[in-house]
Amino acid sequence: MGLPQETGLLVEMSDSSDGPVDVRQMAELQSTAVLESISSLPVWFNYEPDEGNPEIYENTFWEIEPSGEYLYYLAGDYKKNQKEYLNYTSPSTVFIVYVTLEADNIAIDKSDRGYEQKAAEQSLLDIDDFLAGSVGDVIDRFKPHLESNPDDTQFISLMHLLPEGSYGNARLTVGKNWINNQGLKLSLAYEEFRDPAAVEEKMRGVFIEAHCMNLEQPLNVIVAHFIKLVGRYKAMPYLSLNGATRY
Repeated sequence: MGLPQETGLLVEMSDSSDGPVDVRQMAELQSTAVLESISSLPVWFNYEPDEGNPEIYENTFWEIEPSGEYLYYLAGDYKKNQKEYLNYTSPSTVFIVYVTLEADNIAIDKSDRGYEQKAAEQSLLDIDDFLAGSVGDVIDRFKPHLESNPDDTQFISLMHLLPEGSYGNARLTVGKNWINNQGLKLSLAYEEFRDPAAVEEKMRGVFIEAHCMNLEQPLNVIVAHFIKLVGRYKAMPYLSLNGATRY
């Protein structure tokens, strides 16, 4: 089954002559656009793959400890705290693209995510059989198993949906909602691990994710925007990023 065409971004404007808001020039964090295709989901960051000065977790989120991440894209129905930071545990739908150069975290991610991808490839389920339904339909498919095994996670491969030139792994997961520890969530994950190509480079991880707890969301719309992000950020150019905080 094919994926729907993306409707793109509806840019928020104060009048017909204004362009997108540059959040780095704002006194407080503001959304720059909304996704028409996904219930007017606010877009907070929308940097090009060659941006050398992306945002970081410490300047963005509340209720999560940063681990050296650089944010290239973020869309989600977040609530803000009194200091205007995004409450990490508040959204029902999230799309995020981030990069890390932290070698120890990358080593853990390569191991953990490699295990998850192997499980997805071994699944007998086909993502095409679920695309006509909702997020809730997919969660319901796994709910009986997960209710008796609450710490388990279920996987489905997304590899055949990836755009040409993608050399990372991709999968759908259903499991415990670790964002706010309420119920189950559906996630889409894509990752690339790039070895240094020059002496001055570091190991790099590029991660593209979607998380959805809104059971009414059509799955094919969530998958379509996720795949669009993979097409945009796959094989990002290497950049010597600095400034991210980790605890």
